[in-house]
Amino acid sequence: MAEQAGWTGFVGFVHEFVRESIGEDKMPNYELYTCGPPPMINAVMQMAAVDSKVPPLQIHYDSFL
Repeated sequence: MAEQAGWTGFVGFVHEFVRESIGEDKMPNYELYTCGPPPMINAVMQMAAVDSKVPPLQIHYDSFL
């Protein structure tokens, strides 16, 4: 649908875009800030803290409904 509308950028979940753009191995070098609904925050936390081993003090978020 996005391609049909002329969109040529990334299509998918934000945590997948971040992982693809930065790379899991470089993720611990960054402070991560995100906000959104709980399922999105949970996906970002899984990707950052568990998969990419980002220290908890480098992950900042605001979860809202």
